[in-house]
Amino acid sequence: MIGTDIPKRETRDLWVAIAIALSLGVYHLLFNIISFLQYISYHYYQWVSNLLFFWILALLLVAYRRWRNAVYRQRKLCNILASIKTEVIMVVDSHHRIQMVNESVNIFGFSPEEVIKKTTDLLYLDRRVDKNRPTEIYDAINKIGFHIGQATGRKRTGETFPLEIMTVPLKGSEGVVVVIRDITERKQIEEKIRQMAYHDSLTGLPNRKLFSDRLNIAIVQAQRNQKKVGIAMLDLDNFKDVNDTLGHTIGDLFLKATAERLHAALRKGDTIARFGGDEFVLILPDIETIEDAIQIAQKIVDSFCKPFLIDTHQLVVTTSIGIAIYPDDGTDDDILLRNADITMYQAKKAGRARYQLCKKS
Repeated sequence: MIGTDIPKRETRDLWVAIAIALSLGVYHLLFNIISFLQYISYHYYQWVSNLLFFWILALLLVAYRRWRNAVYRQRKLCNILASIKTEVIMVVDSHHRIQMVNESVNIFGFSPEEVIKKTTDLLYLDRRVDKNRPTEIYDAINKIGFHIGQATGRKRTGETFPLEIMTVPLKGSEGVVVVIRDITERKQIEEKIRQMAYHDSLTGLPNRKLFSDRLNIAIVQAQRNQKKVGIAMLDLDNFKDVNDTLGHTIGDLFLKATAERLHAALRKGDTIARFGGDEFVLILPDIETIEDAIQIAQKIVDSFCKPFLIDTHQLVVTTSIGIAIYPDDGTDDDILLRNADITMYQAKKAGRARYQLCKKS
């Protein structure tokens, strides 16, 4: 439509005027600011100078205080490290490098100077910190403030030994304090307790509890592999006469010799357990036929016909064996043991020094 278009020349002139006005306004503002600063600098120079001086002095005092506290903490930590002799205590940075360590590090065969700046891999095999994912150790530190775990220590000679490692964060640092304790003696005690719980104290053979566990495993494997398991119950014929005539010391030695002779007669995967007195029980796993169990039983009977040399005494003590077969004579451990026990007494009644199969077999 004629007359509706905005004139281009006038528009351009308007924008030019606006630009000039803005430029003069900014110039005027900057000029006033500079003039104000010059006025302040001229009239209040001494005041500004003093303020700047005290500000710099305050910065120096804060920096000095932080340095003094850091030195105090480091000296205190050094004194603590030097005073503790029973555990290895280290300060380790975020890259697992050892920054400080006490003299107790010599349990690894190294001096403190030899491990400084080295990584902890030098001292223990288990790298408990995985760089690629959140770890148990850091999760525990974040939740409860420390972490306790176990690792395998490695001495200079290559010998390994068990360790307990406690890790706590080092305040004011990305590093951690690591406390290492040699737990070899504790592990030995735990193993001894475990041995006592599952083994006969005289012969070292499995006891009834461990025997039951192994029998259940053998039965499960036999079910899976469609095989049989032999249970052989045996005791020593007239063993009471040995105790009555020669004493319990000789009797105990004879029981130990019995365990050794049974080991020699059995296969590698077989189990011998002592239930008490002169009563021993065998697990014969993975047998194809009853004849496999008979062959082992006869080998044991024959071996006991040979004399035992106990101290200065030559003793001939035979054995009677009762054999029950899984699954022919029972499908659980209680039935199998009962049938093997009954069959053993049948062997004794039949004249001793022999084996007897369960009637069902």
